[in-house]
Amino acid sequence: MQLSRQLLNLLNLCDKLAQQRQDKFISSELFLLVALEEKGIRQRDTEKVRCEKEQILQAIDHIRGGQNVNDQNAEESAKPLEKYTIDLTARAEA
Repeated sequence: MQLSRQLLNLLNLCDKLAQQRQDKFISSELFLLVALEEKGIRQRDTEKVRCEKEQILQAIDHIRGGQNVNDQNAEESAKPLEKYTIDLTARAEA
């Protein structure tokens, strides 16, 4: 099984962006940002979403809170579910 040329290109661009941001690993939000910048994907999808690169970068910075991705499990250790959601089961039990 081989990666497509387009996916390999996306991953290379993600790696460059991660290095610019001084991250040791590629995060999912950087993959999304790079994917939206690609011509074929950008023309088709961002017209629907109406996102601009600067808005996405601001959202990434807000979510990260100034942190770099220096651990391959950084997204898990940030505990996004606990931070951005409500545990309805726990509330029902209480």
